Amino acid sequence: MKTKHLLIPLLLCLFLLLSVSAAAAAEEGYVELRQDHGVYLHGNGDGTFRPDASLTRAEASTILYNLLADQSQGSQTVAYEDVDDAAWFAAPIRTLASRGLYGEATGSFRPDAPMLRGELVELLARTVPAGEEETSAFTDVAEDDPLYPAVSIVTGRGWIVGYEDGSFRPEDSLTRAQAATIFNRMLGRSADPAVCASEYVNCFTDIQPGQWFYGDILEAAVEHSFRLEEGREVWENYPQPNTVRLHVGDQVTEVLVKSGGTLESLPQQDAKGRSITAWITDGNADVELSTPIDSDVDYYALFAQSFSSDHWQYAEFFSDGYFRPGWYAVRPFVCNMLYTQLASKTRGTYPADFSDVADGASYAEAARTLASLGLLDTTKGFRPDDYITRGELAALFGKLRPADSSSRSFSDLQTRPQLNRAAAWAVDQGWIEDVGDGAFHPNRPLTRAQVVVAVNGFLGRRPDTYTASLMDGRFLFPDVPADHPAFADIMEATVAHNYTMGSGGETWSRYWRARPSIGLWMNSDQVVSASVITNSVGTRYLGNWSYNYNMDYSDRHKEAFVNGNGYSSRTAYLVWVSIQNQKTYVFTGSQGNWKLDRTFVVATGALGTDTPQRVTTIWGHQTGFFTDTYSCYNATMIFPGSGYAFHSRLHKPHGGTGWVDTTIGMPVSHGCIRMFDEDAVFMYKQIPLYTTVVIY
Repeated sequence: MKTKHLLIPLLLCLFLLLSVSAAAAAEEGYVELRQDHGVYLHGNGDGTFRPDASLTRAEASTILYNLLADQSQGSQTVAYEDVDDAAWFAAPIRTLASRGLYGEATGSFRPDAPMLRGELVELLARTVPAGEEETSAFTDVAEDDPLYPAVSIVTGRGWIVGYEDGSFRPEDSLTRAQAATIFNRMLGRSADPAVCASEYVNCFTDIQPGQWFYGDILEAAVEHSFRLEEGREVWENYPQPNTVRLHVGDQVTEVLVKSGGTLESLPQQDAKGRSITAWITDGNADVELSTPIDSDVDYYALFAQSFSSDHWQYAEFFSDGYFRPGWYAVRPFVCNMLYTQLASKTRGTYPADFSDVADGASYAEAARTLASLGLLDTTKGFRPDDYITRGELAALFGKLRPADSSSRSFSDLQTRPQLNRAAAWAVDQGWIEDVGDGAFHPNRPLTRAQVVVAVNGFLGRRPDTYTASLMDGRFLFPDVPADHPAFADIMEATVAHNYTMGSGGETWSRYWRARPSIGLWMNSDQVVSASVITNSVGTRYLGNWSYNYNMDYSDRHKEAFVNGNGYSSRTAYLVWVSIQNQKTYVFTGSQGNWKLDRTFVVATGALGTDTPQRVTTIWGHQTGFFTDTYSCYNATMIFPGSGYAFHSRLHKPHGGTGWVDTTIGMPVSHGCIRMFDEDAVFMYKQIPLYTTVVIY
């Protein structure tokens, strides 16, 4: 039977004097508790409750703190040495302690230690009105035990019960499931069994209907309003299942998911057997199965995109002629690359408006088209100045084409299976580098060179490395030397080309490029590809010295031609006259190892007086040829016994000043090879007798 206590403990007096809110509620108890049936006991953030785990002192404090109607602090000094201000349990512990519910608040609190039964009854007893007294008869809690009053009050109210053997076991710890039961008894709360039977109310994966604690845990962890019928709760407002609408083409399927729950899987094919590459929300954001669903949502299936088989120039470079392979790639760079290669550029139906994309921007059409196809997340804007990350590029690949299956699992993508699948595919294929530490590092930016290598691999573009290595200066970048790891890939992406695909990769037949600074189209019509030049050279003249840049072979092309044909010379020099390009090339070295030393612009024989095309030799030197109509100087004789020679352009006769014909760079001679004066002097003085001369 309850009786009035004659003496109020000193601690309670102090608390009543120091706490205004507690004094106002003195008739009801030390603290006023909430009357609503909100959540006071939470799970662990991973979908589990862990009902059999020990209840810690920090957790017990947090439960009671969550139930306080007034969460303001009292005036008692709190000086726990092991309760850091930044800890998740700091506010609950400090609030309860400041209001006297833990006695003296000094020394160690031991937040991670299990809450013992004896400790919990002391805490709960301090919430009842002052002066109450009960009796109990447990074999292990004697009347003179300091714990006796608290045990008697709490067990007398039926909040905690003893054991069948008559003991209370104050030193035993409590589980989280037991805590839910105890606090529900204390609050007079009980779950609605009809509601709890619904699979959509259970928000935890490790508790099931039929377990003794199931209803108590849901009562504590699910917010609801209620009415009482015959002393039992009937829940009225509580979390209802959410509807996930799966849009696959024109078909819509609805799936119910409990509030805060997740989908276990998503379809990978449509009814026609087409592969679904990815799922997105109605804001174009990626769908991740680990994301809790707390409202009705729409998910949309994406299907593979087709790409052009034409190998167009698709990677942008800078107007100053530099590529800057080591710079981080910005998002417009990547979007323009992929947009250029789409077989169809028809816009889709997904939201594609970006507040940070100006109508006249060079990337506007690419960004809006890719977004309209569901390929870009529009929820955060386009962010044109942001660098493309490893995760963003892998996600794009996974949306554009079905990702191959892989057993690879990255430690930092455990909760993002859709991205993990795309990332594993990209790494397995060698498109994106494997960092090697078991993680993918999705937020790391990629360089322009890394992006080009990845996109080439994704598109199946396999560079003609040999032709790329023989390109002339019109197609090269000053900052991408031939030994750069991404050299061939950068050429593949910045040079449009016709090609045939073989087992070893591509073989180019013709290639060309547009220079963004002046819009000039450069092509390989005058620079035969490597697969052709070593076999034959056309004889049709195509050069024109009036161009700002006279089309020519690259140095490597020239060396490949003479070395590939096995030309030898009795001297350390070899001379090649290119009828096609109106150039004379002088090589030094020896058979199979000729290196280009210098290049001269020349004028060879006109139509009808052509320069003979074959291999010959230097057989003499003379000061020049002199006639009544012209003079030419420094003649280096070729074709033994003939009058053909390298010599200067035509001066006026008999030592007169001025010129008869200054034409150079096109076929105008009577069969000789005209040169600038200084070049003719070089041939006359430096090229020895018996030097081989190749004329084609």
